[in-house]
Amino acid sequence: YNMSLLKGANIGWVRFDLPGDPPYEVDSNGRPVPGPDGKLVETQWYTRFKHRCSLYRDNGYKVLAVTPYPDDMMEDLGELEMFRTGCDALSDRLLDMMRGFSEYYARDLTVGDKLVNCFQISNELTVQKWQGALTLEQVCQYQDVQMKAMHDICRAAGVPIGYNIACTEEGMWKYPNLMQKYADDFDYVALDLYLGCFEDRFTDTRLFPTLLRTLWQISGKPIMLNEFGYISTGSPKDARQRASHLR
Repeated sequence: YNMSLLKGANIGWVRFDLPGDPPYEVDSNGRPVPGPDGKLVETQWYTRFKHRCSLYRDNGYKVLAVTPYPDDMMEDLGELEMFRTGCDALSDRLLDMMRGFSEYYARDLTVGDKLVNCFQISNELTVQKWQGALTLEQVCQYQDVQMKAMHDICRAAGVPIGYNIACTEEGMWKYPNLMQKYADDFDYVALDLYLGCFEDRFTDTRLFPTLLRTLWQISGKPIMLNEFGYISTGSPKDARQRASHLR
């Protein structure tokens, strides 16, 4: 990692996804499987995540950690088909497992040797790829069970918890209104906005303050701009295309 290059760009925060695997060994129902000494046994993926966080922390950066996506967690329980085709309700197994994982994340990553300075609860769950066939109400429940488990620990550690919104029609309006049912459990709302990349409705940068103000009016929470600009994938743009986008 070229830390000096990042510092030269005035970057003070990094954002990493927590692994889509359990942080500790579990059985087929998502229940912890202690080691011979009775303690939880961390998985290699989680240990690597912590090492990565410590590397940046030790070089003066703060870390925002994103908790796992529902499809990864449901796959661990053999419930991936429910994610793909829909279900009447999220299973108690899934909710209990996420409650345990989330409390563990909060306690292990923010108390004592602090590795994480902010949590985002999953990511853009109104985007089809990550929402699957879950209803918005189920998405909100999946996120809030994590927020509730983390809340007291993170509040004591001074680590904010929030969720983020993709700029979709449901994401901008219905979703944040539904999340207000759980407003006591989160501290901020984040917005991901790539103007002109994925749709043709929000293409004018003058809409930025309007969208931010709308989210603030709905949530009453600080609004964080997490992802923005123009996506880096796809073919390079020629001079005319770049000039057009800048205008």
